[in-house]
Amino acid sequence: MALKDLFRPKWEDPDPKVRIAALKEIQDVGILNKVITHDTNENVIQIAWGQIAKYSDFIYYCKKALENLKDQEIIAEVAKNAKDDYVRKEAVDRLINQELIADVVKNSFNRLTKKIALEKLKDSEIIADIAKNNEDEYVRVAAVKKLDSSKWQELLVEIAKNDESENVRKEVVKKIEDQKLLVEIAKKDEEKNVRDSYEIPLILRIYGMFYMIFPSIFSIYVIFVIWEKKSYFSTTDVISTAVLICGIVGFIQLGSGLFKGRLKGVYWLIFMNICFVFGLLMAIFKRGLSITLLVLFITYFCLITLPLIISIKNFEKFD
Repeated sequence: MALKDLFRPKWEDPDPKVRIAALKEIQDVGILNKVITHDTNENVIQIAWGQIAKYSDFIYYCKKALENLKDQEIIAEVAKNAKDDYVRKEAVDRLINQELIADVVKNSFNRLTKKIALEKLKDSEIIADIAKNNEDEYVRVAAVKKLDSSKWQELLVEIAKNDESENVRKEVVKKIEDQKLLVEIAKKDEEKNVRDSYEIPLILRIYGMFYMIFPSIFSIYVIFVIWEKKSYFSTTDVISTAVLICGIVGFIQLGSGLFKGRLKGVYWLIFMNICFVFGLLMAIFKRGLSITLLVLFITYFCLITLPLIISIKNFEKFD
């Protein structure tokens, strides 16, 4: 071995493999530029470009390095480890290989980079694995959102039962299609936010619209009739009005929840119907209101309240 070989840096070694190994430890842009300028091995040059993209403090050099990178594995390393957010995003955008994109999702130190890479994933098997096994709960949430719910019901159920993150379980519950199974999972979950997160059927939303509009207007009309052109108001009138107002509040609470796809339990339903029935009957018998009101109430109860109670029995979720 010549004496000069003892003092030659490894990035100048005749063996390309030695130069590559040495360059992976170098962050000095000056040295890396020398390698790019003078080295004749394309693999060595690619490594040098990758190191510049990861460690240069100047975006111009990073962008130039990315433009010259062709090796997908090196680009993936840049996406995972580059100091600058912009550089990592640009590197992810240049990735094509699905396995390397998945590697970025799993191993990047930056959560935003993981999410950007996840958006590029098309392989449903890889997405499913990330949804189940990724260590970052927010990445798991993003993966769950990306899953085709019709294809991955069994996996979603498994995640809903076993994932330690409330945020993940809450997102999963929204995508489970079997309503009975969904209710069973939601009712057993320890976190209230998860229990409150599943969406109820469309039919209950329609009922919700009726509960916000029809009974509230009906109650307001009865209150108006009670107080119209009366010179004396008995305690019964005041009580009737009070309970009808309470009923209106109940209708709005449950109705708005139903209309938004959330069921807050049967308590509001019980409360508002008691108030509604009590106030209406007092108004009918104490103020001589038309028996038509009683007929309308019975019709309302049969056509709206009874089906709603039956639906809640099937899909009920207590607070």
